[in-house]
Amino acid sequence: MKTALLALTGAFMISGAALADVASVKESYVAGAFSGVDDDWLRITVNRHGDCGEYGSSGNRRIDVLIARYDAIGEAIESGDENATVEAARDFAKVVGINSRFESCWDVISRKEGIKSGFKRQVAKV
Repeated sequence: MKTALLALTGAFMISGAALADVASVKESYVAGAFSGVDDDWLRITVNRHGDCGEYGSSGNRRIDVLIARYDAIGEAIESGDENATVEAARDFAKVVGINSRFESCWDVISRKEGIKSGFKRQVAKV
């Protein structure tokens, strides 16, 4: 019983810390950062920065995955659901951290769209 209570208390403390970091994510998130992106922008960016191109055998591109995960954070923030924001931020951080190519691509596209480098650090803390 005592062990279960300690585990539950620990879970709340972790959740509380993650939720505190959500405020920082919200502050550094740039709404609509990729709203002006079109197929030409994507093609040119991928051609100039190979790290943003395809990976694996399914034909997925890193740039598309990163933008989709970034937009998911925005949707979660907009919904007002703190837990959804935490999950979206963790998913984004996981993708950026998969390998150096994902991170390099993110650094390129975020800079192009005016997202501060601190965003990546804030998301990693959640």
